[in-house]
Amino acid sequence: KNGVIAQFNNLKFFIESPEEFYILSEVFVEKDYNFLSVDNFVVFDIGMNIGISSLFFSKIENVHKIYSFEPVLETYNQAKYNFDLNPEFSTKIEAFNFGLGGNTRVEKVFFDNQAKGNCGIRLELSPSINLNRAVEIDIPIKDVQTIIPSLIEKHTDKKIFFKIDCEGAEYEIIERLSEQKIFDFIDYLVIEWHDKGATSIEKILLANNFNVISRNLGLISGIIYAIKKV
Repeated sequence: KNGVIAQFNNLKFFIESPEEFYILSEVFVEKDYNFLSVDNFVVFDIGMNIGISSLFFSKIENVHKIYSFEPVLETYNQAKYNFDLNPEFSTKIEAFNFGLGGNTRVEKVFFDNQAKGNCGIRLELSPSINLNRAVEIDIPIKDVQTIIPSLIEKHTDKKIFFKIDCEGAEYEIIERLSEQKIFDFIDYLVIEWHDKGATSIEKILLANNFNVISRNLGLISGIIYAIKKV
């Protein structure tokens, strides 16, 4: 493989592209997911990519379990390798080789191995995908209703934190979580949105008793922090 081992904060990562160094910076330098709490947490990492954010969460002492979801096999395998490089921390992580969505299906997407983090149902809308280099692949998507509730039920004594960065599928996931009343069991979310704006997601979160902090990262993306009202 054409990559390097990057070591950061006592963690090792197999990195294959400039994009992956950028994600490493987002997570560990800019600290996009740096939530602080005295509570005990379970994290759902929806959009695991190569495992950088899952390993970031694994170093937080009061995070007891991380469920991570990545539908692209090559990306999933790189994440598993990164977990193998960090056995002291990765025992908290349970990874699944499928994505989550509003229904169960097989989705066709463009995969560019130099832009793994941009692979998703956005297709050519992602400016990072090089269509001359990308290949079309099938990825498995499972209905959140068939996966999430049974995992949450294992941790009724913990707070539930969702990180959602899944290249366009965030809209259908948020709608499905609301429709199935799964938000009743979620305490915190960090959501990155793409292309369609933040308004529809913000409205759903407010209707489900969350306080919301929302900021644009550019014209086609932004990040939303949501905290359940006490």
